[in-house]
Amino acid sequence: MSLVDHYYWRGTPTLPSSIFECLKTGVRKAVEEDAKRLDELLFLYLKGQGIDVRLEERILPGRRFKDDLRIIQGQDHISVEIEKEANRLEFDLLKMMAYAETIPSDGRAFGCLIIPDNLEMGNPFIAGNGKELRWDYVTKRLLPMISGIEGLRISNILVLGYTSPQRPQGRMGSASSTHGKNGAGRTGIKRNAQEPQKGPQPGPDSLAGRVIRLHEREPFRQGDVDRTIEGAIQEDERLLREGRNPAKRFREERERNNREYMRRWILGCHFDWLNPR
Repeated sequence: MSLVDHYYWRGTPTLPSSIFECLKTGVRKAVEEDAKRLDELLFLYLKGQGIDVRLEERILPGRRFKDDLRIIQGQDHISVEIEKEANRLEFDLLKMMAYAETIPSDGRAFGCLIIPDNLEMGNPFIAGNGKELRWDYVTKRLLPMISGIEGLRISNILVLGYTSPQRPQGRMGSASSTHGKNGAGRTGIKRNAQEPQKGPQPGPDSLAGRVIRLHEREPFRQGDVDRTIEGAIQEDERLLREGRNPAKRFREERERNNREYMRRWILGCHFDWLNPR
């Protein structure tokens, strides 16, 4: 079973326990099934639990920046950012804080940052040490640095860390718990640093890879989700004729003509001409 570590920026307030547990369980299940589709699988899991979760909502009116997922439960508004390979960690936190300023005064705004906890930063100009783990950079450097800022609308930020299966893992150490001056805590497993490697790309015989090659032959218009869906349907039909089925769930939903699922699948691929990460 995959471990999911957690850390709160501040001691209180915390997310409602039902949302917290759903997020942890959803991340664990998504990573066990296919970490590359974490966005999509977490969205589907939360939706299946009856949670009001939305995909890629704008952070601010008139701005193109969006969060990966948004959860609205009663008066609680949670902006969720998922970083599988990229290192845009400071920008993710800024987006959460910007979104929090739009929440009505009677509501509570939270952020949730989901990151691999066994991958290195790989950029010494940001972290000071390129071998520093992303988890350590966020929980020991970045969030403690801003913990004393007053007047922010954001109530708290939850960080969830999972073990990325795409990189070699460090040796498992003893369980540990760390606490900041605001009482934020994390219980998890210590891991040694890893050598940075290039992130995975869609295979040539995967459905996403076929869509990319179709785009290279017959470029889609920038931002044209509907045409990309049609391209994916076209390529999946070709794969069917070849006796291949690399995206089983997509084919099942295609046969049901489930356009909503196919749209989420397309956006979850983060194609360069639609919503690159």
